[in-house]
Amino acid sequence: SSSDGFVGDSTEKALLACARDHLSGTIEDLSSYIRIKEKPFSSETKFMTTVYEIPPSSSVSHSKEAYLKGAPEVIFKFCDKIMIAGEAVDIDNNHQTWFDESYQEMALTGER
Repeated sequence: SSSDGFVGDSTEKALLACARDHLSGTIEDLSSYIRIKEKPFSSETKFMTTVYEIPPSSSVSHSKEAYLKGAPEVIFKFCDKIMIAGEAVDIDNNHQTWFDESYQEMALTGER
């Protein structure tokens, strides 16, 4: 655990803190979740996936959650919606262009 209350590696804690700060709803403490499956990161796929069983005491209404992390250009391809001002909207060509330009800018400055 860290001072922000999240458990995991630095990337996982940063993602949870970002979600807490920018998304509506409660971010669950994953320490009580049971990891039931993992697809490790590979340089071929450029992402990893973990699947958790959620304890019945959780505030969510489903029993499993999957988490995906990896290269932004790969993860974005899995998405069909984007959060804008707290609302999930369909990704259109303008969003894709914005993402591509932002990703390239980040890569040029070593932030990728």
